[in-house]
Amino acid sequence: MKRIVAPRSKSYEHRFLICEFLSKLDEVNCVEDTKDQSKLINEKNEAIENDAEDIIATKNCLYEIGQSLKNGNQKVLLDCNQSGSSLRFLLPIVCALGLKADFIMRGRLAKRPLDSLLNELIAHGCKIDVSDDVLSTERKLKHGVFNLPGNISSQYVSGLLMALPLLSADSEIHVKKPLFSMPYIDITLDVLRDFSISVSEENHDTEHIYRVKGGQRYILPKEYVVEGDWSNAGFWFAAGILGDEPLVIEGLNPCSLQGDRKIVEILKKMGADLRFVTDKGKPVFEAYPIGDKVLKSIEIDAGNIPDLVPLIALLCCLADDKSKISGIKRLRLKESDRVVAIENLIGRLGGSIAVSDDTIEIDGIGKERRLKGGKVTCFDDHRIVMTAAIASLRCEEKLLIYNAKAVNKSYVSFFDEFDRIGLSGNCLRK
Repeated sequence: MKRIVAPRSKSYEHRFLICEFLSKLDEVNCVEDTKDQSKLINEKNEAIENDAEDIIATKNCLYEIGQSLKNGNQKVLLDCNQSGSSLRFLLPIVCALGLKADFIMRGRLAKRPLDSLLNELIAHGCKIDVSDDVLSTERKLKHGVFNLPGNISSQYVSGLLMALPLLSADSEIHVKKPLFSMPYIDITLDVLRDFSISVSEENHDTEHIYRVKGGQRYILPKEYVVEGDWSNAGFWFAAGILGDEPLVIEGLNPCSLQGDRKIVEILKKMGADLRFVTDKGKPVFEAYPIGDKVLKSIEIDAGNIPDLVPLIALLCCLADDKSKISGIKRLRLKESDRVVAIENLIGRLGGSIAVSDDTIEIDGIGKERRLKGGKVTCFDDHRIVMTAAIASLRCEEKLLIYNAKAVNKSYVSFFDEFDRIGLSGNCLRK
């Protein structure tokens, strides 16, 4: 059986890098030897092989913030590339540190929603200006009560959760329900606990409240391993199911807080043969080909697992009957209008898909048909590229994917692994 090691969880890695940096603030501010200080910052932010573009953006921004602090809080230029996580996490932190900064936003990032967070930062003492693709901020963030909607982006909450412990006094975050993507907030809280940051929670009928003590210190844990990424591992589960031979997927935490762990439950409902076993004392998952069998149709609410929707939509396209995926409205605000991208991909492959405001319905092609193949554009969206690659396993003709390099945003080595385990025979990239 061929084996795949799941890539590091981008969700955990973002948060760990930021918290690690915040645990070093005293060193950044107090080390007198410029050479030693620069070495500290460089070592901790140096890009390593196979870093996703989002992670590189965060590392580069942290480096620049460190340089600014070292040089007396001079104005800092922060290039977030297309990373929503980098912008939404670091903006409140820069404000909490009282730095002047220009955030550079590339691609669709400037068009993705941010108003709710900006309004709260402004209400608590910050001056923020947005012009074209540059967001400028100055003045120090004040403590208090922050009110946020829960149905736009959990990253607003996560960014504040990491920033507010730096303030001198206590704060609260009131999140109006419904609260989508809560597993991502749980990941933030998990990492904060590892860094000795205390946050209390209250769950009410109409809102969720987070209470954050001010004046806390981030303390670097003695040991820390970033767990594997469940959202990207989902593509390998699908590859094992749709391919000709089983796959072993390593590096995943079966008890992870990542919401995308739900992919196992979803695939089993669709009739997939997935097995959790222990191999040399470590947990691994085995995914077995369905062969001539057909996946079962499903109905799911994807509100907490938006990153899985492109892959699930593809699998529904291969199922025996009509499937329904709800809770997809926020997908229009991703790296692409991901609803349009999914609709385009499935349509070009010969599938039948109907889209409404918050729902996708897909007619499965059943046992007698295969997908078409041909040429597909992926809207510069990494998850659409990977979904198309998996689709090629069930295409009658070769599938040519345009702008396949978009995978670099989250999974640089995806196609290296795809080729290594022998899946690329029907998949061309340009």
